[in-house]
Amino acid sequence: MLLNRCPNLQELAICSFSSSTRVFDFDRITEGHWPKLHTLTLGSFGYQPDYTIGPPSIETGLGQFLDRHSELKYMRFLWNFRKWMSPEAIPLYLSSSSLPVLDTFIGVYQQLTELPNPQAIQTLDLTCEPVYETRLTTICSALKTLKNLTSLDIWVHIIDEGLDHSSFFKEILTSCPKLTDFHFMCTSSFTVVRLVYLTPTGCSLPLPETSKTVGYPTPLAPGSKTILSDEGTQIS
Repeated sequence: MLLNRCPNLQELAICSFSSSTRVFDFDRITEGHWPKLHTLTLGSFGYQPDYTIGPPSIETGLGQFLDRHSELKYMRFLWNFRKWMSPEAIPLYLSSSSLPVLDTFIGVYQQLTELPNPQAIQTLDLTCEPVYETRLTTICSALKTLKNLTSLDIWVHIIDEGLDHSSFFKEILTSCPKLTDFHFMCTSSFTVVRLVYLTPTGCSLPLPETSKTVGYPTPLAPGSKTILSDEGTQIS
């Protein structure tokens, strides 16, 4: 029915949020073409029993499907890697003219690096899996291509929560000079005491003084006023 009877479709979500379902096969969907489609949610992607990335359509049809939908502005890919780390590369097989107006991307950094028009991205969510320090350089290189990024959500993994991690966050923030909203969550305890370490040294992007939510009415810059809240798991 979707493929042949919904020519004016503008929003499409085909996904599974089941914790017991690692990969959800949406193969037939990639055969479709909806010229007005502007919002897309697909998933979940993940490891198959042989530890290849699935579903199979991620390699056989997804790239061509995205090429056909040049009006996409919002794209969300759900991932479930369970207890394993994601692979270093996840190709999307996109043409150089694909996704020219995409301004919101939710997924993994490996797919972010595959986007041919990163300058269009304004909102980015990388909370599908934690960012490890070993991958920070690659992720920051990708962030630097997002010249108009204003909102970033990221999940970080702090191995030793007792250390000074200001340089870790400084690298992320200095890669995104136009940020007006920054949200992060940590896999380890991140109290107000730990947040003191985020006071930047030599960084022109001041960070909040507590650990939940801070609003920036203008791009992060010296003297920006912070609005604080009292919860200790996320910062924005």
